[in-house]
Amino acid sequence: ELFISIHLNAGSGSGVEAYTWKGKDLAIANHICNNISKLDFKNRGVKDGSKLYVIKHTKMTAVLVECCFVDSQDDYLNYNYKSIARAIYNAIISVYGKE
Repeated sequence: ELFISIHLNAGSGSGVEAYTWKGKDLAIANHICNNISKLDFKNRGVKDGSKLYVIKHTKMTAVLVECCFVDSQDDYLNYNYKSIARAIYNAIISVYGKE
């Protein structure tokens, strides 16, 4: 079982980041960040999300993905939801196997 929550970030940063329980170095979180960063987003890596509601209250492997920063001009110009969705999908297939 896998729970992925997809978000857009804000707050004067740029790039993609993923949050997991206590910043656990999950292969799926790393693959998602790596794949999205190939779309010209800075890879901010995996961070501690144990205080975030969806991470704290999910009983399965959970990843909250901040795809990009909506208040970053560069991220805004690079944003393409279909490409990001494909990057996340490819990460899932890469880690968990074929369709």
